[in-house]
Amino acid sequence: GGKSVLSLNIVQQYIEQGYKVVVVEFGQSFKQLTQLYPDVSLHVDYNKDTPLGINPFFVPSGEMPNDEKIILLANFIVKFMRNKQIKGDAKHEVSIKELLKYFYISRKTDDKRTFKSFYQFIESEGQSVCEKLNIPPEYFNAKEFLHVCKDFLEGGSYENITKTSDITSKIGEKDFIVFELTRIKNDKFLVSVVVSIILDVIDKKLLDRSNKGLLLFDEYAEVQTVKDDFGGDDMHATVAFCYQKIRKENGSVMTVLQSPDQLRDDEYSKGI
Repeated sequence: GGKSVLSLNIVQQYIEQGYKVVVVEFGQSFKQLTQLYPDVSLHVDYNKDTPLGINPFFVPSGEMPNDEKIILLANFIVKFMRNKQIKGDAKHEVSIKELLKYFYISRKTDDKRTFKSFYQFIESEGQSVCEKLNIPPEYFNAKEFLHVCKDFLEGGSYENITKTSDITSKIGEKDFIVFELTRIKNDKFLVSVVVSIILDVIDKKLLDRSNKGLLLFDEYAEVQTVKDDFGGDDMHATVAFCYQKIRKENGSVMTVLQSPDQLRDDEYSKGI
């Protein structure tokens, strides 16, 4: 007992000490704490009917994404395509990364790069660029991409995942950010995609040695097994990756459980 009270107390102390704090929760425990610190806080209560408002494709005009960013974006696209045969296939993943690099080079002065503009790039130039980069059709199926991924554009089932809003700029301004995912936790694919996009926020906020930071996953036991049905990693693999990544920076990770016995007995738990 007392997990939420203890977690709130710890996070409040971190806020008072000027830490960057990102919370991913499925139980509505942290909303009141954001209201106590309105100047530094942002509470994102996401449901599938409202825009998530995060644009992981954003790179300032004139700049190029680094290799880690390209890998992150390639993972988004693989997840969006929902094809088990693509996941983990080096031929497809390398092809997508090459296309992403060409996209950013060809639009280097564009400060509004989004998933939609990448989709339009594939729609208008995909075939010619694949030929220029020597990418065979079997290594990247542009028709499949355009058909499946229109689900993430206006009128599609998941259009709000890629819609931008003023949340992007607010995230940059706030030190305490809570992503409330309770209302979508039953949609495994949606949770998987949203958490992948949140990783971009974590990367910008916490993976910086100049900042002290905390990443917290609340009500973790019930969501550690959440996994999409298209060959993607489950939440537990993602959280284990965060532990591995953030330990090399100036930050920490917290997962809230009733007991350590709730963690699965696998390599990810051992890594954590």
